[in-house]
Amino acid sequence: MRRWIVVVFCVMLAVLLTQPETGFTADKVKLRWGSTSTRSGFYAYFVALSKTVMKAYPELDITVVETGAGLDNLKRLRESTVHFGGLNSAVAYAQYAAVAEYKGKEKFSKLRALYGGFVLPINIFVRADSDVYKLEDLNKKPFAHFPGSSADRLALFLFDANNVKPKLLPIGPAASDAIKSRRAIGSQRLGIGEASIMALQATVDLRFIPITEEEIQKTQEKYPGQVSTMMLPANSYPKQDKPVPSLAYAVAEYTTTDVSADVVYKVVRAIHEGRSRLAGLSKSLEKGLFETAPWELKYQDVPLHTGAIRYFKEIGVPIPKHLIPPEAQ
Repeated sequence: MRRWIVVVFCVMLAVLLTQPETGFTADKVKLRWGSTSTRSGFYAYFVALSKTVMKAYPELDITVVETGAGLDNLKRLRESTVHFGGLNSAVAYAQYAAVAEYKGKEKFSKLRALYGGFVLPINIFVRADSDVYKLEDLNKKPFAHFPGSSADRLALFLFDANNVKPKLLPIGPAASDAIKSRRAIGSQRLGIGEASIMALQATVDLRFIPITEEEIQKTQEKYPGQVSTMMLPANSYPKQDKPVPSLAYAVAEYTTTDVSADVVYKVVRAIHEGRSRLAGLSKSLEKGLFETAPWELKYQDVPLHTGAIRYFKEIGVPIPKHLIPPEAQ
């Protein structure tokens, strides 16, 4: 008899422990957010996003994962090794719909957007003591690039469409060191007042290369729907006293249908409610209009996650038909 009492007690205890509303503290939901290199100024942006969400919803435990940036985040989302990741909205759509260089490959149909994008320039820069003043001057020059980066992808599109052939050095975050030591003449970075460029300028004078309308047109013709342009505002960097016409792209955050609607709702709500503070953290977020553009659902073609749709409906934001996923129709 005593044995049966013990068995019954254990079963009852197990049932109680598995109930969601029993008074016991629920386990935290552990999440991983793909970011970029820790040496990039944008790493702090991802850390700020995660802290904003966890402060609003302590039950969400987010780990920011250092990655190779946008394309690497997309790969990790597909492999389910991260739950969220930031990347260029054009390449996200290209893989979602299997277009552009992904034509003929399997669609990434589980990909979902958290909100719209905000546009930032891709700065192509060189040492000021070099003889490079325009894009074609980069021919045969050592240029540090970032495999796995969405910005790098578009810079390579620009080079290819305009028959510019630098000597590409695939060294990623070590680019600044290579420029300091003259192993590379220049590189590219996304953003306005980007921290790693500012740090490099403490020891090396830089020149920002303007991109012409003709160069952009050729790139758009060869890679339709993949590139944008904007002016890098004057004084975004030391000694850069004039606006610089630049390649650009829209940045957004993504997840997949594997993440629950409840979790995504909380993430989107926390970031939206903290958008003003987040936008004040850097020139990139402020001048890229992080406070407004993503929440107007601009620069987005990948459907929203159902959790995001729930929040946007709650705050009265009209949702374009193309952003409603099959599971919400």
